[in-house]
Amino acid sequence: MGHYWILFGFVFLSLVASAQTSTDKVKKAPLDAGDSRDFSASLETIVQYAKGALNDVNLELEFIEQVDNNSYMLMGIRRASGFSWGEILRLVVTRKSATETTVYVYAKKKVGMNLTAKTTKPSTIFSSIQSQLALAGDKPLTITSGNTVEKKSEPVQAAVVVPVAVNNSSQKRTALVIGNAQYSKAPLRNPVNDALAISKQLKLMGFEVFTYTNAGQAEMKSAIRKFGDALNKNSGVGLFYYAGHGVQSNGKNYLIPVDANIEREYDIEDQGVDSGLVLRMMELYKNPLNIIVLDACRNNPYSRGFRSVEEGLAPVYVAPTGSIISFATAPGRTASDGDGENGLYTQELIKAMQQPNKNLEEVFKAVRINVAKLSNSEQIPWTNSSLMGEFYFIKK
Repeated sequence: MGHYWILFGFVFLSLVASAQTSTDKVKKAPLDAGDSRDFSASLETIVQYAKGALNDVNLELEFIEQVDNNSYMLMGIRRASGFSWGEILRLVVTRKSATETTVYVYAKKKVGMNLTAKTTKPSTIFSSIQSQLALAGDKPLTITSGNTVEKKSEPVQAAVVVPVAVNNSSQKRTALVIGNAQYSKAPLRNPVNDALAISKQLKLMGFEVFTYTNAGQAEMKSAIRKFGDALNKNSGVGLFYYAGHGVQSNGKNYLIPVDANIEREYDIEDQGVDSGLVLRMMELYKNPLNIIVLDACRNNPYSRGFRSVEEGLAPVYVAPTGSIISFATAPGRTASDGDGENGLYTQELIKAMQQPNKNLEEVFKAVRINVAKLSNSEQIPWTNSSLMGEFYFIKK
């Protein structure tokens, strides 16, 4: 009998080792391995939709990395457990031109004991990306399997994102500002003050501002829809600011409404608000310039005790074209709520916004330098930009 247990143990260890090897093999496979499809949209757009496609087929985003200036690699995983097979699926998104992007799908089963398991079909991933593009009126160019063209459709010219004019005098400015502080667990001191201060400053700078404080989930989602309607009507400059609790779960960032009662890990997705909704909405309406500010990296009770929940927020590596995203601190780090009337990040952001003739990237650089200095480098704001033009809060 002892021999059988030894044999079983050997087989089990072999399966575990093979599972790790398969992950490495998938990552190291040729970048153009697997089936592919071309889409008439920018690289940045397709990377965002590729992440959504992984979520649609219930694969956890293991990582996303930039291969070079024209390619991104995404790895999605369904972990093996017990008698259930897992799956490893790699997406490589490659720029063909400014308006054409190729997606390669390469999938392998991850070792388990269910011999009937199947991998996700590439066509399922392509359909998910296409359904997201359809909302914006785009269509695929071609579908290929290996080197064989299976289907063609007429190419549709992607919409051209027009950079905001330097003086910005004729651009409509629209902002949504949300500050949540009155949580039943871990209430915060400053988010409402921060939201009101930012709203006041933005109004002085010509923004039409929608301000919400201590908002529940339904109110937050309604506010985002109204903000989207305003952007669709006005176009121009769109700014989204959120202060309050935020958490990353399975690589996605969730803003926490004040009425959330998060007792289990899945409550985060059910009761939180996915920050990606704002990004997708801005991209859907092809707003020329988007500013996203998340002061949501405060130390919170939701990041403890859950397997897939980590401290701080997850990085947003690919911003929609014409966008800048700023976190109050680096991804995976937490920021202090502050002891004064405003949090440190928002305090320095308002000061930088008030300086004339500083373009947007200069504003956020000044914020990063000043916050790092005042916090002895314990808090360093993080910014990701895909701006195509210049914007000034105050231009003289």
